[in-house]
Amino acid sequence: MQKLKEAIAGKERWNGLESYILLVDENRETNPNASLDGAKGILESVSKTILEDKGIQYAPDSNVGHLVKKAFESLPVFAKLSEKDLDSAKSILGSFENITRVIGEFRNGHGFFSHGQDLQAEKFDRYLVALTISSSDLLASFLIVSHAEDLKDRSRVYYEENDEFNRYIDESSEEEVVVRGIQLTPSRALYSDIEAYKEELLSFINEKTDLIERLEKSENFVSTRSICSDLIPLENYLTEIELKRVIRAGIDNPQIYRILGHGYTRNLFTWILDEKDEMLTPQEIKDLKTAFAKKLF
Repeated sequence: MQKLKEAIAGKERWNGLESYILLVDENRETNPNASLDGAKGILESVSKTILEDKGIQYAPDSNVGHLVKKAFESLPVFAKLSEKDLDSAKSILGSFENITRVIGEFRNGHGFFSHGQDLQAEKFDRYLVALTISSSDLLASFLIVSHAEDLKDRSRVYYEENDEFNRYIDESSEEEVVVRGIQLTPSRALYSDIEAYKEELLSFINEKTDLIERLEKSENFVSTRSICSDLIPLENYLTEIELKRVIRAGIDNPQIYRILGHGYTRNLFTWILDEKDEMLTPQEIKDLKTAFAKKLF
């Protein structure tokens, strides 16, 4: 379950999934019925965790398909869709619900731990096991990655998931905090007050989001220079996704690439090429250098 492993890497709050992943990976060939238990358990645990994070209620006996659908519906990506696209999205959600419902049915009928199995019973078809595991891997990893970017209306916020914000607080704060002889970083001290931490975190994220959206839509050189000036103090605290949005704006928006050789705009995009090239694909580097070649100033 490579996608899921990558999605939870470095995120302590998801460590509980490792036992499920191990169950899936170690049994897919020798005891595929047990792998079904793990695949279903992963989707159920991820969905319940997301819903609990957001304070969304669900019935204790909800089936896994219903839980996954509610978790997907809670993601901001669906809230931003137009009415036309929302209809299509509902069809996708319905498909997800059906897929996970079938996974649940497979598990209930063939899972090794569900009701106890005849040890000599026929093993579940290995091709269907592979399909089930792949579906669980894809859906669970997508939920985790999307949920990590959505902090609105959360009742739970996790310190270790907000490295950019924590570094920003620590590096922009002049005073150290000492509690009973124990030195705390400013971000750790702030985290001791969850509501204050969450408020500052949302403000930090909203500021970056607003600047990037304005940059993408910039309609003149003056606006571009101003936005780039405001982004520069935050450049070291951009996530990979945010950084790639800035790059794409520079490549696609003529009000940006025409002044890539000027002032704040040059400083921001030159820094990206010089300092963040390891985060860029070869195509992104090529496209950004092409954008620089089209500059007027």
